[in-house]
Amino acid sequence: MITAKSLLIHTDTLFESIINDGFFGAILILLFFGIGVLGYKYFKKKS
Repeated sequence: MITAKSLLIHTDTLFESIINDGFFGAILILLFFGIGVLGYKYFKKKS
């Protein structure tokens, strides 16, 4: 019973860390993509 509870807590934190990492990864990708698009438009307009 004790091992099942500790295992449940472990899988909860494991899934939470995966979700949080995926969330921050998606934000970083969107941020870099946005910067790239803005930079591309800016340099295209300049030339």
